[in-house]
Amino acid sequence: MHAAAANAFHTLHFGCAFHLSHTHMLCMCVGGRCGLSCMCVCVWLVVCVCVFKGHQRACLHAVIDVPHWGGLVDVFTVHLSLSERARDRSVREIWSMASNTSVARGVTQILLGDLNAEPQERAMKFFTGDADIEGDTGAFVDAWTAVHPEPVPRSNETHDIRNTLTFPSDKPTKRIDFIFVKGKGADAVKKTWLSGQDPVEGTVPKLDDALDTTEHLGMVHRSSPLWASDHRAVTTVIDNRS
Repeated sequence: MHAAAANAFHTLHFGCAFHLSHTHMLCMCVGGRCGLSCMCVCVWLVVCVCVFKGHQRACLHAVIDVPHWGGLVDVFTVHLSLSERARDRSVREIWSMASNTSVARGVTQILLGDLNAEPQERAMKFFTGDADIEGDTGAFVDAWTAVHPEPVPRSNETHDIRNTLTFPSDKPTKRIDFIFVKGKGADAVKKTWLSGQDPVEGTVPKLDDALDTTEHLGMVHRSSPLWASDHRAVTTVIDNRS
């Protein structure tokens, strides 16, 4: 039996009308054992799909034939561990795959997902080449900071809470959902934004006599509204046309 629970979608729009969606998390239960994995949904031809799994946190690699893009696109999607030590190990392994031409055959490499780390942490700085782990470092472009300044973690500013931070959806305090780009198009990120800020229509309860408000009760509270996910969705537009 397989059971799946899909959360926030991270989306890519390429200038050639390429559209890719990525679920934040897919929980797979097989034979009584559960693990965390990921899913890619694409409107174009998927040439091949590989799953790299050394433990419960798997990395999914899809090779996509995008019309008029000028080559294949490698998409890696992952849900990283809550453990800093495990994340540091995982990002090195992911980079080794994304930078290995025998694995990543495309002209563009995309890495996206719930990475369970904030931008200032070593694992995320590793991906952008701003930190090394055991002598290795990455060379991705962060699609958010390509077009925005880095938001202040735990900011109390209304704009930051609504438009820049991704988790948790009811009152986000940090940015832990990312889209990274390498290769063709890495210098052509035109727009990146969040969605999923508002609860599902019709799920905001009437005020309880014992409560002054239902706002920011926490997403597991019985009186809390319902969000599509506990993470905000991230969308980026990459347009390589001159």
